[in-house]
Amino acid sequence: MKQSVAEFDSNRSELENGPKDLGPFAKSAENLWRVDLTPIPVGGEDGKKPLVTSFTKWKRRPGLITIRRWIEKYPDDNAGIVTGRLSGISIVDIDSADPTIQRAMIERFGDTPLKTRTPSGGYHLWYRYNDEASADLSPDIPVQIKASGGIVVVPPSVRPSGTHAGRRYEFIEGSLNDLVRLPIIKPGSTERVVVPTTNPTRLRAVGEGWRNNSLFRHLKDNAPHCDDYETLLDVGRTFGQHDCDPPLLLAEIIKTVDSVWKMMKERRLWAKGAEPRVIVSGTVIDALSGDALKLLLKLQLSHFGHDHFALSAKAMAEVQVIPGWSHHKYRAARTEILNKGYLKMVHGGGSRPGDPSLFGFASPPVAMGTKSVPNITIHPPPGRFPAKCPSQNETCNSN
Repeated sequence: MKQSVAEFDSNRSELENGPKDLGPFAKSAENLWRVDLTPIPVGGEDGKKPLVTSFTKWKRRPGLITIRRWIEKYPDDNAGIVTGRLSGISIVDIDSADPTIQRAMIERFGDTPLKTRTPSGGYHLWYRYNDEASADLSPDIPVQIKASGGIVVVPPSVRPSGTHAGRRYEFIEGSLNDLVRLPIIKPGSTERVVVPTTNPTRLRAVGEGWRNNSLFRHLKDNAPHCDDYETLLDVGRTFGQHDCDPPLLLAEIIKTVDSVWKMMKERRLWAKGAEPRVIVSGTVIDALSGDALKLLLKLQLSHFGHDHFALSAKAMAEVQVIPGWSHHKYRAARTEILNKGYLKMVHGGGSRPGDPSLFGFASPPVAMGTKSVPNITIHPPPGRFPAKCPSQNETCNSN
């Protein structure tokens, strides 16, 4: 049920300024619902992460009882609204505080009587929903379209952390009264400008069977450059819905984004170009001597994707895989790793010339990194054995 114009005007002050003892969601959620928007609580470090699930699957708005239950549970969190059909609006999110860029984007997408400013100084331009899809138009222009399946943070929310901590989302032009006279986004303005090339790439090149893994890798590589969850979600939505054929469901995209964001916060994420790393437990550290632990980690970095590998003490000493180590030191460290059960022999070797002993890990190591890691052993087929080591970073498969 929509409110009267007079009630709209009074609610603008209520949304932005008070009561002082209530948090953003508690202040605004019920009023937002009463003007036919779909409010949800948002929070987290950046104040933008949805705190309720499955909103992309909703067929209708939640009822007022549900809204009030959320107010009791999330009173101090920020307020967001679900964009698209459920609220009847689309938002052009201009991620720039440059007035020249803002004016250019208003010219491109069309003027609107309702505008809000974000804590970073960017603009949210409000439009009537017209079946737009959410999209990220960067790097062509610093704009995200929040429409079908999207969310946007609204006043009186506050940025809780980071460079703009303490700054609010504010109405800078118009009020909720203007929802009834919003225009649609200017037709054609949401299309990307495609620059012809001699070797064009398909925008939807990732097919079924590869989409989820490709999305994970894309998010993993981009996550370190995203300031907040919402930015990573925009990256995921753009890839999943525009670079996959057929597009991924938004629920699948959000699930993968949640996983990658959690991994990054827990420092378990290594992106493209990162130095290779290996995870070792405290039990292993306590069980092995310094030399044995160093050799085990070296082997794990080089062979974490291999079922077996040759391990020659003499060959590693020759090429100084670990500078200063003699073949006796390699042999002693190898024996300790074997005796403690972290390494196993999978093939005894020696049945004929060129038949090396082969080893494997007792359990798969947890190692990650996308830079190429020098393989410290060569893996010849049976009956074949290299005459000498090819480089300082490799060792022969001699026993």
